[in-house]
Parts: sequence; C-alpha cells; structure tokens
Amino acid sequence: MLEHFVNNCNSYQDDDNAYTCIVGDFNLRTINWSELHNPLKNQHNSSLDQIFIDFTSVNNLRQCNNVTNKNSRLLDIVLVDVPGCCVSEADPLSVVDPHHPPLEIQIALTESTKLKSNSIRKLNFHRADYEAINKYLKDRDWEEQLGCCRNADEMVDVFYDVIGSAIAAFVPISRKQSRNVPIWFDKKLVKLLKEKNKLRVKYKKYKNPLDRVSLRLISKRCDNYAKECYKTYIESTEKSIVSSPKMFWSYVRNKRGGESSIPASMTYGPITSSNGEGICELFASNFSSIYKDETTSLPDQNNVASEYLKVMATHSDSIASVDISYEDVEKKLKNLDITKGAGPDDIPPLFIAKCAPNLVAPLVKIFNTSIRSGQFPKKWKQAKVVPVYKSGDPCDVKNYRPISILSIFGKILESLVCPHIQRYFAKFLSNDQHGFVKNRSTSTNLVSFVEASYKAMDEGMQVDAVYTDFSKAFDKVSHELLIKKLAAYGVTGDLLKWVDSYLAGREFYVVVNGFQSKRYVIASGVPQGSHLGPILFNIYINDVTLSFHNTSIFLFADDLKISRAIKSQQDVNLMQEDIDRLSVWCHHNKISLNNSKCSHIKFTRKLNIINSSYHINGVALREVHVIRDLGVILDAKLTFLPHIDNIIGRSQRMLGFVIRNGKVFQCPQTKLILYNSLIRSILEYCSVVWRPHYATHSLRIERIQKRFIRHLGASRGRQFRNLSYLEKLDHYKMSTLEARRELLDLRFAHKLLNNNVDCPQLLQKFNFRVPRRPPRKPVTPLVPPPRHTVFGINSPIPRMCKLINESSDLADVHSDSMSAFVRNVKHGRTDV
Repeated sequence: MLEHFVNNCNSYQDDDNAYTCIVGDFNLRTINWSELHNPLKNQHNSSLDQIFIDFTSVNNLRQCNNVTNKNSRLLDIVLVDVPGCCVSEADPLSVVDPHHPPLEIQIALTESTKLKSNSIRKLNFHRADYEAINKYLKDRDWEEQLGCCRNADEMVDVFYDVIGSAIAAFVPISRKQSRNVPIWFDKKLVKLLKEKNKLRVKYKKYKNPLDRVSLRLISKRCDNYAKECYKTYIESTEKSIVSSPKMFWSYVRNKRGGESSIPASMTYGPITSSNGEGICELFASNFSSIYKDETTSLPDQNNVASEYLKVMATHSDSIASVDISYEDVEKKLKNLDITKGAGPDDIPPLFIAKCAPNLVAPLVKIFNTSIRSGQFPKKWKQAKVVPVYKSGDPCDVKNYRPISILSIFGKILESLVCPHIQRYFAKFLSNDQHGFVKNRSTSTNLVSFVEASYKAMDEGMQVDAVYTDFSKAFDKVSHELLIKKLAAYGVTGDLLKWVDSYLAGREFYVVVNGFQSKRYVIASGVPQGSHLGPILFNIYINDVTLSFHNTSIFLFADDLKISRAIKSQQDVNLMQEDIDRLSVWCHHNKISLNNSKCSHIKFTRKLNIINSSYHINGVALREVHVIRDLGVILDAKLTFLPHIDNIIGRSQRMLGFVIRNGKVFQCPQTKLILYNSLIRSILEYCSVVWRPHYATHSLRIERIQKRFIRHLGASRGRQFRNLSYLEKLDHYKMSTLEARRELLDLRFAHKLLNNNVDCPQLLQKFNFRVPRRPPRKPVTPLVPPPRHTVFGINSPIPRMCKLINESSDLADVHSDSMSAFVRNVKHGRTDV
C-alpha cells in the first residue's frame, strides 16, 4: 500500500502558490527522522525506507512531527513543503489511541509585506543615440583637456564631465515602472482583464442579464488568450537558451525562488526601521561594523621587524612600475560584458563598449598618470553595496551579506595591473595555497589532503586535522601591514605608492530598492568584488606557512586546515606547538580566529584511538566526527558515505524541481541542459576526491539519472520505454555517471601530468616506469604507489594510476592533448 502511494502520488500543482501537506499513519518505524534531516548521519534501513525517503526528497517535503507514541515510536508522519510548520500534541476530544496521539498542526502561510521600490528616473542606455555620442567624443581634444590637469583625480573629473555632457544630451530618461502583473502578460491581455473587471463591477451593480452574458464571453476570451500568452512566453524562453541564455536562466531562477526581496520592516539589534532610508542605514551600520579602525592598533602589532618580514626580505627581486598600452585598454573595453549593471558612477558596460574607440585614448592617459603618480582616483574608490539574503530571519539585517559593486573604469585599471602583480608573486606564493591561484582549485586542495590522510591511515596510523576559521579575514586585513609586506617582497616605487593609495580612503554606501544610505569609510580589508583583492589577500596571508614546523597545512584563501599523523602523545604536543604559533601570527597580523567555528577531527580506522585535544588561546576545540571541507563532507573513516547521502538528497530535490517545472518545455535538449546544470553538477563536484568504490553506492547515485531518463522518455511511447538503460543513454548521447567519474579522474590526472594543474605535492606521488632496455611488449606508463589495504588502493592517486595504465593502449597521457586523450578513451571504451 505504501509503495503504491509513493509511486503514484503526484502532490504538486503547476501553480507557484500551491502548498502540500500529507498526513497519515505510514508505520515506518525503522526510519530515524531526527537523523534523516541531518545529512551527515543519514542511514537507510530497507528498500521501502529508501523509496519513501527518495519520494520526500524529489517532492521537497520535510517531516515535521516529533510527537511519539507510548512506545517512543513515530508512526504518524506530517510531510509539508511550507517553511513555517509546527506540530504539537493536541488536547484529546475523545478516547486517545495510545499508538497514535492526537496532533495539532499549525502552518503559517502569511507573507510579510515587502519594501516598496523608490520610483526614480533612470537613464535608458539601451535607447541612447550612440552614433551622436561617438561623434561628440571624437571631436574632443583629450590631449588639451587632460594635459592641463595636475593629477589623476582632476583628469578623472574632466573625463566624467565630458561623458556626463554626452549622456545628458543623447541618453533618454525613463521612469522605472513597477510591474504588478506576471512577465508573460502582454498589453492586449492587460487590456482584456481591465475590461473584464469593468463588466464584473457593472454586473454586480445593475444585475443586467446581458452584462452576465458579456462577462462570460470576455472571461472565456481572457482564459484562452492567457494560455496563448503563457505558451508563447515558454516557447520564447526555451528558444532563448542559445540566443539569450540570461533570459532562460532568469526564468529558472524565478521558479527556484532565487529573487529575494527586502521586508518592509527590518531590525538591527534593538533598532527597528520601516522606511527605505532607515533600512539602508541599518544595513550600512551592520556592514561597517566589520571593518577595523587601524588607529586602535596595539603598539606591538606595528613592529615592522617581525621574524616574518625578515624572512621575506632576503631576496633581491623587485617591481617598481607598470606600463599600460593602448592595445591593452582597447582589448579590455571591447571584451566587456554588456549585460552587467552600472557601478556607483551609473555608467554601465553597455555605454563603455559602444563608445570604446573614443574612450581608449583618455583612459590610457589617465591610467598611466595614476600609476606613475602613485595615486588611485578617489571616484573609483567608492562602492555600491547591495544586501543579499543568506538564511534565518529575513527581517534581521545580520542575515544578509554585502555584494559590492565597483566602478567599471576602476575595475578595468585593476585588471590591467593585476597580471603584472600575479606574475611577480607567483614565485613567492606558497604551494600550500590553492585559492585564487592559477591552475589550482578546491580539487587540488582536497585531493592533496585526502591522499596524505589515506596514505597514513593505510599504514595503520591516525591523522589529526584541525580546521580553523578566520573571522572576516578579507575585511580585516591591515592596510599598514599589507603595504609593509609588499615592500618586503620587493614592491617599490610608484607601484607601492599606487597600491597604498588604492587601499586607503575607500567608501561604500548601501542601495535597497532605489533608496540609498549615507557613505561609510572602509578602514581595513581588501576591496570586495575587485580584481586585486584576492591576490593582495594571498600576499597578506602567505607568511602564515612559516608558523608550521611540525605539521602539514592546506590553504584555500582563508580556509586553513592543519594535519599530522599521530603515533604518540609527542605528536599531539608538536601539533599544539604549531597551533600556538598560528595564534601568535594572528596576533601580529591583526586577524582573529573564531574559536566557536574551529574544530578538530581524528581520521583513523584503528580500534585503539590516541586521545588528543587541542586549544586555541586557552579555548578547547570541539571534536567532530564529520566535517564539511570545501563542499565535500568528510567522515572519520573517509568512507564518504555522509557526502554521498548528502548529494543524493540534494539531487533528488533538484530532480523534483526539474520534473515539475520542466514539463512545460517541449524539447528534450532543454531538459538535458537543466539536468546537466542543476543535477549532474551536484553529483560530480570533486568526484576525484570521493568517488565510491562499492557498487551499492554507485547504484544509489546512478538511480537519480535513471529516473531522469525515464521522465525524459515518458512521452516517446512504449517502444522507447522497452529499451534498456544503456540504450536510452546512447539515444541521448549520454554516459553512465560511473563512467563519467572515471573520465573525470583521467582528465584530472592528464592535467596534473601535463602541467595544467599546478600541484607539486601531488605530482611527486606519481612514479613513472622507465625500462632499462626497450621492452618486447607494451608496458604501463605508471607504477602505482604501494598500498597495504583495499582502502589504500582506492585512494585518489593509486586509482588514477590504475586508470591511466588501463587506458594506455587507447591513449597516451603524455603526448595526446586533453581533447585527443578524452576522445581516444571514449572511442576505445563502450561504457564512456
């Protein structure tokens, strides 16, 4: 009965406002619902349980009942897709069944009022007369107008005056209209609905039978035309995948509820505001509290001659200036993304790209003057900040994160300087840093860490790992210390002055629905949303590696984990010494560790675990058995079962979304695009790290694609349904997920062995087979590293070596390009 219900239940309507509540005695005693909603401890006890759990995931339902019966069992289940649902034991109105206590279900369906937009007049750059604008700009004598300026700031003022005059003359102004109807309504439909409403009012007032007949006729016309409009909108959306993908993904994002809106009343601590300006000030006050005022620094923190700076100053390399050419600026202007919005100066990329030929000359002069004078223009130091909701109470400003929007011209200047700084610092950046570094990624970070842990565990050892969390590290970078570190690394002259000016005196203001806050000073940190911010942060944190003498560290920007193989208590003490040195480094560099978010975990398969505990500044770190690391969930035995459970649950929910909302599309390729982007991307993220080696786990993952393929072929008739799974995949030119994971392993190994992935720690683990004399038979190119257990053999590096050796007769990992290597492997194997 239950299986029939699960397989045949279709609880969702196409209406976006429809909600679902399923209540009943399902008698699923073996499911622990408290653990089911924690993806880190998800266990399934039978195939029937698995079917039901898959059903709840696909339909985005959650179980809300925690009221148990007299045997402390949960038989009655309440499944809802509404965020606010509370289930409690109700007062009995009759005789109570001890196995089924009475329940009171409260569902909150009321929506909070949203902040109304401030209707403002905006420039319509899409309807501007660019021919006239370009003629106007071409007639300007930039050499004369900019030549009399004393510095870069005056040049920028003159530049904006000229552009402002052209905009005022040739760019029309339009008022932003609030749309109270769906986007697929056209003018004719709106007019019909207004006529229908007039007839309804007239009929209610006079009760004329002729008006009733007219009302019925126009209602039918409205319904038919509305269906026609919606069908046309869906068809145009589906066709826009190639011509205008932004339109297609905007439709998908709206269906997923991605468009957040600000409530009409917001709070920040004890302060509440219900108007646009006040809400903007609350957001600005919250965001500005992150930044640190450097005038309150402790005296000992300003000591330039620290041991870290002494170590960095032992080289003779230097960089003093950067030259920007006409061709560089021209290329940047032509490659701008015209779909992006404007910065604080209200000049969008569309305008800059359309006028690029006549803007290159003044910009080259301004950029070079800025660098040679060591002065970054003040107008380009302003940031427009838009709050974006994270999670929690939407009425609390603390549950929003800031998104910073900078001036396009300032970002172009940054993007031209950034490659020079990146090339210079490439030789100084630590190999342990994987964030914002070319040819490194989360995959290289995780594979390096997991491979080292696998090797130690294969040898019967215990690996302790401490996960640290820097509190707002990007926003608390000390400008003074950053400049001193740059000087110690060899950045001198005009470039050092320019970076100092780039960081100093920055301001931001918050914009919400057309309302704007006052300006706030940014006293610390690297600019968010900038090109230089990430590389400057890497430079600032680079010397943290000097604190670790006894342990291995793995960095991804500000995510730092420390690990060591533990054989005795002495190893624990050595690891604690490195943690203490990290605390000292944080003290000197004005960065604080968030102790409540720091933790440690023991990776081991031993029965006799060495007890260990760690502390930071006297605060003991909590021990965990499961932890999320750069999007991959690691458990203490490195089975990756919690991660597999997590991605299966997320993929099932996303599959339900695609099935429900993708049925309006007629072309199978559209649904395939949705599947590849929204579902398969979840199932394949960092698979080189966690790829399962047990068939039961692979089959659980494969079941998601099988269900999608069944949905995809449901409209193709019985003959298609009689095909096997592999035949259906061949029809859609798809591969099994297991084969794709193997291919991703091979691609990662190919990149690593051909220097397209920059990770020396991993490359040195590959052992190449070099025969002393020409062999009579073909030999495998790699020697897998020795492992003592099946667990160790299935770690990433031995697994990749095995795959490359098995594919050596199909493709050459050294001489073939990536595309040729993948093509040859696919051609030689039927399952890929």
